[in-house]
Amino acid sequence: MGHRYRDAVQRWRHPVLWMRAHPRHTDVLLVVVLGALTLLTVAVPASDSAGQRPHAAPYAYVLAAVAVVTLLWRRSRPIPVLAVAAAAAGVYELAHQPDSLMAVPAVIAAYSLAAYHPSRRVVRLTATVLLSVMAAVNLVTGLVTRKPERLITILGNTVIFGTALLAGDNVRRRRERLADLEARARAEEGVRRALAREAVGAERQRIARELHDVVAHSLSVIVVQAGAARRVAATRPERTAEALAAIETTGREALDEMRRLLGVLRTEDGEAGSAAGPDLAPQPGLAGLPALAAADPSLPVEVRVEGPPRPVPAAVDLQAYRIVQEALTNVRKHAGPARATVCVRYGPGMVELQVDDDGRGASAPDGRGHGLVGMRERAALCGGELRAGPRAGGGWTVVARLPLGPPAHATASGAIA
Repeated sequence: MGHRYRDAVQRWRHPVLWMRAHPRHTDVLLVVVLGALTLLTVAVPASDSAGQRPHAAPYAYVLAAVAVVTLLWRRSRPIPVLAVAAAAAGVYELAHQPDSLMAVPAVIAAYSLAAYHPSRRVVRLTATVLLSVMAAVNLVTGLVTRKPERLITILGNTVIFGTALLAGDNVRRRRERLADLEARARAEEGVRRALAREAVGAERQRIARELHDVVAHSLSVIVVQAGAARRVAATRPERTAEALAAIETTGREALDEMRRLLGVLRTEDGEAGSAAGPDLAPQPGLAGLPALAAADPSLPVEVRVEGPPRPVPAAVDLQAYRIVQEALTNVRKHAGPARATVCVRYGPGMVELQVDDDGRGASAPDGRGHGLVGMRERAALCGGELRAGPRAGGGWTVVARLPLGPPAHATASGAIA
């Protein structure tokens, strides 16, 4: 029963939607149907009180045709159409022609005036003039012919034409509301798309930083291990095998990490899809620092934890790991032969990361990369701060303080006060 009811509603709505989509065809159909009915009522009028069927004058047919045909322009020229239709109906009435549908074109023209004219002030002025002229004509006619029923005609015309004008005004208001809603919907859709593009851009920047960290760290380990293997290949074959094993392990880890990150780009809207979801490894965190320190035997790294460990938010956990990873990468690139120390301190509401090395004091970025900038951005992303600079007595230090609660406002420079 419900399906049949909906189908019936759709069948009823179909011609209505068609008429809205083809206003010119609708007006032609209106003129044809109304013209036929009007001319029929003029040609075959109803019998009068004496049982006689009056005959219309030839010009009555011309007046009826003119009044109806002008409705073809009721949307584009509503005021002239109303003037012609009302004048034709008035002349027909004053000439005492038989009763017919001559007033209907004028009523439709009044509706069209309120519905389609762009100026409401003009609509009100035209409606006032029309109703005033009609009332004056009926009043004078009633006085001249001494027919008091003309006063009732004044009231009837006011009600009929006033209703048509109000109906047209309501249709116009509804059309304007729909247009406004459509404009707002388009604007909101534009904002939504802009926000989506911004989110995609931010996500791609994040992924680019992730790829930078993965590639820079892994390649630096591979380059160092390859150089060590080349130097000891002839004298210490066992060390060469160890270096090659480290290269293989680092390369595999880098490939897995890059597959995980690039899998995000292959899925729609940056969300993990079915193809990438089950195979993605979990995000690295502070628990992975010992493995990160042992990945490159050529750089001895000591990892210390001070204070009782506590749960770390996932975002802070990932950024902390990446900061340490980038700091160790800079040590391999710039410090030369060195040792490094990674200290993780848990304090009240925060975790502090400190990476020290005893190299030649040049483990800062050389200006061609984005390592230090990336570390500061990661710290600021968590609401934290980062400081990097030479150590007293040689070497380099990187200190990052990351809050474990809601992100706080970070300074522009990211320096620790």
